[in-house]
Amino acid sequence: MGRWLTRSTNSLLPFIAILVSTLIPGVSHATISQDWAIRASAVVQESPARITLNWPASTGTGSIYVYRKLDTDTTWAAFLATLASTATQYVDTTVSVGTAYEYLLFQSDATITSGRRGYVYSGMKIPLVESRG
Repeated sequence: MGRWLTRSTNSLLPFIAILVSTLIPGVSHATISQDWAIRASAVVQESPARITLNWPASTGTGSIYVYRKLDTDTTWAAFLATLASTATQYVDTTVSVGTAYEYLLFQSDATITSGRRGYVYSGMKIPLVESRG
C-alpha cells in the first residue's frame, strides 16, 4: 500500500514522456497496438513446397521487408524481399518439408518511428512443440 502513496519523480517520468511526446508538433505516434503490428498469417502447400504469407492492406507508406530464419537461428540473416507498401502477400518457394521457419515482416514508415512488425512461425510436417520450458 505504501508504494502507491509514495511521491517520486521517477514514477512520473513515463507520464511526463508521454505528455511531452504528444505535444511535439509534426510528429505522429502510434496510439494502439494495431498501429504497430502487421497481422500476418501463413498458408502452406506441400507439393510444390511453398509458404504463402498473407496480411491485410497497410495504411503505411513505407516498403515492406521480408526476412526469414530457421527456428534455431539467432539473427534474421536471410533477407527475402522488398515489397511495395500496397503488398498483402509473399510466396516463399525456397522452403523444405520438415523444416520450421520464422518470418519477420517489417514496414518502415515516417509516421511511426520504429516501424510496424509481424511475425509468423510456419512449416510443413514439423514436430509439435509440447514443452517450452
